[in-house]
Amino acid sequence: MKQRKRQPDTGAELKADLLNEADFMSAEVDNLIASAEMRIEQQRRRVRATASDFEASMEAVSELDRLTTALDKLKAYKAQIAEEKAELQY
Repeated sequence: MKQRKRQPDTGAELKADLLNEADFMSAEVDNLIASAEMRIEQQRRRVRATASDFEASMEAVSELDRLTTALDKLKAYKAQIAEEKAELQY
């Protein structure tokens, strides 16, 4: 049985697929950002709770710094997705 070759996507179809992918990635990154923000708030509470224990406090601060850095990277990635999506729309 012969298989029919699929016609290549048109430019419009490819553009629509890329825009859908950008929307999906943006939503996923939004979810990650929300989770990171919740985790950061929890970690801030931990920092305050461990203030009297120097070693535990330093560990909590280090973890808070790591989480904050990750959040910054997620926000930068979200901005990059938005820029790429804007370029696709023109």
